[in-house]
Amino acid sequence: MRCLDVGIERNLTQDPLLDFRLLNDIALRAASPAINDPATAVQALDCIEGLLLTLVRRDLAIGVITDDANTTRVLLDDPDWETFLAAGVDEIVCLPMHPMLSRRVQTLLDQLVAAAPDEHRPSIKERI
Repeated sequence: MRCLDVGIERNLTQDPLLDFRLLNDIALRAASPAINDPATAVQALDCIEGLLLTLVRRDLAIGVITDDANTTRVLLDDPDWETFLAAGVDEIVCLPMHPMLSRRVQTLLDQLVAAAPDEHRPSIKERI
């Protein structure tokens, strides 16, 4: 129990999807007809792209941590690549988009395809 950090607030180190949710909220609000600020939405997408480019090459399937005797000590239910990708772009691509935002989403997905290992490319191409 000493290894657990318990608190009432979520933070970025405890919830890796929180980054994506916050950036998505910024992009969605900026792209809304009430705000109509595509440049801010593009800036949020720049940040989302940076995060996804960092994750696309990583092995996210940790799952089980064992000790020296191969006894399971920790089961991790961390997000996989598909979950991060969905959190990063799925809500945004469903919007009616300003041309500036549409081009940025296309560039983001193209950059991900170029950087992705073979096993991640189908999920990205599906969104293109």
